[in-house]
Amino acid sequence: MISFNFDYHLGQWVQMGHRFLAGIAFIWTWKIFLNIKRDYRESRVMFKGWMIATAFISIQVILGAFIIFTIGNLFIALLHALFIALFFGLLCYFLLLSYRSLKK
Repeated sequence: MISFNFDYHLGQWVQMGHRFLAGIAFIWTWKIFLNIKRDYRESRVMFKGWMIATAFISIQVILGAFIIFTIGNLFIALLHALFIALFFGLLCYFLLLSYRSLKK
């Protein structure tokens, strides 16, 4: 018989939720990049921008794993935070571009 142990503390649930949502963001970014590569390759801003966004999220996921392997190295943790900030900054830039094109 399979039994599930839900006796974890809040910090463990937050960490696992963070990893789950990071995995969704990683898959979502790669899916959008592959769609852009297939359908909008001639649009330089979209193609190169999503290529950079995919690189940012991939590096961020790798650095997140290195945080665990290095048992919380501060430099790795700061790089992890930097790349997710760059990723979200790029997403905000894409929102600005879509808002401008919506006005036209």
